[in-house]
Amino acid sequence: MTDGEWAALGLDSGEVGAYDALYEGIPAWMSASFWGWVRFELTAKNTYTNARNWHAETVKGMERACRFSVGYYAYDAAQGMDALRSAVQADPSRAVRVADFLLADKGGIYGRKTAEDGLEKILRESGSAWTVGKRLGRVGLERRVPQGVQDVADSVMRSGRRAGERLAQAWSAVFGVDPNPSNGYSLAIKAVEDAAIPVLLPNDQIATLGKIIHHMRDVTYTLPFEREPQDAASGLVLRQMSQLLWVGQVDRHGGGEEAAGTVSQAAAEAAVMLAVPLVQWFTSGVVQRA
Repeated sequence: MTDGEWAALGLDSGEVGAYDALYEGIPAWMSASFWGWVRFELTAKNTYTNARNWHAETVKGMERACRFSVGYYAYDAAQGMDALRSAVQADPSRAVRVADFLLADKGGIYGRKTAEDGLEKILRESGSAWTVGKRLGRVGLERRVPQGVQDVADSVMRSGRRAGERLAQAWSAVFGVDPNPSNGYSLAIKAVEDAAIPVLLPNDQIATLGKIIHHMRDVTYTLPFEREPQDAASGLVLRQMSQLLWVGQVDRHGGGEEAAGTVSQAAAEAAVMLAVPLVQWFTSGVVQRA
């Protein structure tokens, strides 16, 4: 729980940890607020009766994007919400997709800022595993990570130029509503390549991370530490972090049935987190030839 937020009375230190755990889906204590937000975004106010009417065109767009049928296209908001919640019961993950669609669909009927702020407050206070994020101009849901980690990653993505853009794509592919671990891992490697090649091999436009690693075996680079342990010099750590990222991509090549398996979600998340400091070091100019 962040500083300044309300804490349930009477919790001991062990219970606070459980209270602050992140929850998947739409838990019971979040349901009324979440579906109230969805109803607000899927209905429009009738200027003559002040009643709220079901916005059928938005619902049809949601059906096409989320790949499930709601089946109600008249005007009654209550019947529309009943149909939507009935459709979601068949697959609880659909609720998260609905919210993600409404955020991306120009921020809902009432504007992006209203939709973002309203949903983020509900997610944060309910302890949801999801948060409202923005990557390359697209607003949507993504998995929540500790705020300090998120702040650092956001800073690198904003300042890293092409490498930062590629890192943002990797983050979205791994932490988004429809994760693609293989693509996210590949993009994380490309982000490091975008950052490192201009620094280490500026004249080699077809270099790969593998070639960069071989180069760092022959040429020593350092980070700006005033003292370093002999068995963990900054140049060695820099190379080994890069090598770990490179070797860990098990699906980079084919090889038949005996080839390595697909990239797991956990491995892809670790790869993106590993790429963040590497991109920052190479793009900020702190990596220097010894």
